[in-house]
Amino acid sequence: MAKAKVVQKINNNILIASEAISSNIPNSSQIKMRVEKFKSQFPYAK
Repeated sequence: MAKAKVVQKINNNILIASEAISSNIPNSSQIKMRVEKFKSQFPYAK
């Protein structure tokens, strides 16, 4: 249960970070790819 809560918080932080990146940086596709790669390393991340 606690693990799911932590994972949810991480997911939310990733989402917020990627939203901020895509809205602030015009050339954000490379960073988005890195975020996706980072997320793919975590089986619990959605």
